[in-house]
Amino acid sequence: MIYKKLSAFFKGTAVSTALLTSSVYATEVTMETNMGNIVINLYDESTPKTVENFLDYVNKGRYDTSFIHRSVDDFIIQGGTFKWSIEGEQTKEQANRVTVRQIDESDDDDNDVFVVDNEPLWSNLKATIAMAKTSQENSATSSWFINLSDENAENLDLQSNGFTVFGEVIEGMEVVQAINDLPIYYVNSTFAEIPLQNFDAGSSLSGENLVYISRVTVTDTAVDSAKDLNPTQNTLIYDQNMELIAEVKSIISEYIGSAQGYLERAETAFKAAQAISQEKADIAAAAVINIEQKLLQLDEQLKAAEQFVVDADNAKTNEETVLAIVEIREQAIEVYYEAYDSVSAAYQAAVSAENAAETEQKEESGGGSLSWFLLALAGLVVTRRIKQA
Repeated sequence: MIYKKLSAFFKGTAVSTALLTSSVYATEVTMETNMGNIVINLYDESTPKTVENFLDYVNKGRYDTSFIHRSVDDFIIQGGTFKWSIEGEQTKEQANRVTVRQIDESDDDDNDVFVVDNEPLWSNLKATIAMAKTSQENSATSSWFINLSDENAENLDLQSNGFTVFGEVIEGMEVVQAINDLPIYYVNSTFAEIPLQNFDAGSSLSGENLVYISRVTVTDTAVDSAKDLNPTQNTLIYDQNMELIAEVKSIISEYIGSAQGYLERAETAFKAAQAISQEKADIAAAAVINIEQKLLQLDEQLKAAEQFVVDADNAKTNEETVLAIVEIREQAIEVYYEAYDSVSAAYQAAVSAENAAETEQKEESGGGSLSWFLLALAGLVVTRRIKQA
């Protein structure tokens, strides 16, 4: 079960930021489009990292002259990725990418992209704005989208480990709807679902065809104006993370059972190898020791996983946000990877022992003597049994 869940999780799957001061907060921003204004109230206090990132683009004017490049009927409109401008040696206006924020704006490394930590507290319901991203959990940069249906939550609250909703449209939702009602065209692979005005299919794209955002500005800096809003919690991602934490514990328990089976195989192979040669016996004995070591590691990993379940239950009881659960889940996934490595190594050790026991002819040797491998093995067995008691 966890294989499927983790696979979906990482298909779906940061840069730390300093504590924000009130100077970077802004509650309301206005998008001035050629179809009307859209006023958005930002969730400054509950999604501070995402709001800070969005405002960085706003305050640097990077959303100015941008346009809506994607629209899906009764689903979303998306912008913040492209602008209609003249850049560098270009001689006329054309579609260019919005300049993406860098971790260090003073260097020239275009690959030093700032991505914002995911904050999937709120549900993707109609009129909310969220950050677009790749399948990676923490990958949002400049692109955003506005939801047009409450049904989006079932998909977007879980996809890519949840899209961060960081505000809602409080004025101009009719503008958003009008944009979504425009004809959608396939211009090329980049603009495969672009809403356009007065456009003839097959003709060249011009600025007059676009849903153009002339500028985005901060229009109300009151930090607490969102207090009267009532966003809906993303319970789907909360429950998914709780389930993943519990599944990690279950699968590590299964890994221990598998490793114990590998130990039995290696011990059987060791007995057979003793009858072949001291060299073969030592190889098999080393494999047995290795598996015992991995079982000790798995015991510790199971204890950690059990504690994560307790921590998650306590966080839920204390009504902590999904961000607290996500932090625990991230730790649990790290332990899962460690446990996977442990059980994989145990399997390889069992194979090594069995290979040592296979030969076409029996070699004369003192295979039954007690080697240093057996002494080490005895110590490991005693150690593990004491720890289990």
